[in-house]
Formats: sequence, structure tokens, C-alpha cells
Amino acid sequence: MDVRAPASPTGVRPYNSLLLVTFALCSLAGAWFMRIYLTLNDAPVGFLDVVQAGVHPNGVAIKKHYTGLKPLDEGLSFLVSAFLPGSAGWNEAFYWQQVHFLTQLTALVAIMNVEACRERNRGSLLK
Repeated sequence: MDVRAPASPTGVRPYNSLLLVTFALCSLAGAWFMRIYLTLNDAPVGFLDVVQAGVHPNGVAIKKHYTGLKPLDEGLSFLVSAFLPGSAGWNEAFYWQQVHFLTQLTALVAIMNVEACRERNRGSLLK
């Protein structure tokens, strides 16, 4: 019986540099339109004012102390301000957007857990 090792690839992918540059440009465009542009234009409108005031437009106060660590508490107050209108039912569109987000996040976490439990990936750093 003739047992041979699998052949190793000898060449490089065609257009590899083009694919990498395209991917990098798409990543930069996504960062610009999803993060930077929105921050520069105060989107959502009035969100920072609500967080700084510590009170939602309907009079509900935003809790500002969670852990005792100021930078972490400020980040958590941003999250509460962003997610409370949907989870409290004040805005139905926000509610359904959060349901969609959490469903997608659950699937991603499940896939990551399955991959982490594979024999080949156990005890290894990110590859």
C-alpha cells in the first residue's frame, strides 16, 4: 500500500493582494459609516444629551453607579440609555431591533462555542 503525504500548495493565490486591499477598504468604509460619521453628526439625535442629563425624556432616571469604577460605570450607563427604550417597551421599533440583534448575537456565540470545543482548537490561542 502506497501512503503519500498530501501535497503542499506551491503557489500563491491569484489576486491575493487585490482581495486584501478590497477587504481593508470595505473595513475602513464600514468603520467610517457605522461609527465615525454617526458620532460626528450626533446620531442618534440628542442621545449624548440624554446620557449627560441622566434622565430619559419621559422622566425615568438613568442609573450611573454599577461597579464603583467610574470609566466602567460611564460605559454601562451608555448601554442602559441605548437599550432601555426598547426593552421597556417605550418604542416598538427599538424593541424589534433589539430582538433581531440578540438573536444574531446568540447564533454567533453558539458558533464560537462549538468551534472552541473542537479537539483541534482546545487550549490554543486565536489562530
